[in-house]
Amino acid sequence: MTGNEKPEMENDMTPHREAKLNPSRRVGRVPIMTIPQHWDASTRQSVANIIGNIAAGKLLAQHPFATLKYVPAIMAILYLVLYGLGKLTIPTSIVILILGIFAGIANNGNQFMVSTSATEAPDFANGLFLTAANLGTALGAAICGMFITVWGTQSSPLGAVAFLLVGVASIIIRNSLMSRNKHIMAVTI
Repeated sequence: MTGNEKPEMENDMTPHREAKLNPSRRVGRVPIMTIPQHWDASTRQSVANIIGNIAAGKLLAQHPFATLKYVPAIMAILYLVLYGLGKLTIPTSIVILILGIFAGIANNGNQFMVSTSATEAPDFANGLFLTAANLGTALGAAICGMFITVWGTQSSPLGAVAFLLVGVASIIIRNSLMSRNKHIMAVTI
């Protein structure tokens, strides 16, 4: 090859083009996912997260402390169910959609906790929320990556449960500090 020639493929057919023409094509036991199928999966997850955002607004307005207390526990249970059912496609898909809804609720709960902690500095609170979200994403990917390296892909939900436990501990500490500060404020006034 001189460098100007295209590598020859059988009938000039790329794997992506062949997958579009023959959606039942598989590589081993794994079906080839085309872009429209990927968008469909992403769209379903996004819709689940939007539903969670809507539910979070109502839940945090009506029952903020119960929402903050129970959502991490429900998510931990869902991650453990995901760990147990990970090899079954349809139940796993259902659990992931439900997790998407609870992820939307949890994200709003995080914003709620940060914004109510610093009511006199909303810009600072928003920056703190974004920093915490980015730090959590980076640490979560690194530590869950370690779980995957040591115990395999199926163990990633266990890493999520570990982070949820850290989150619950943080919520407990936050709530005890806030209640102590309210008590101190009430005594000094």
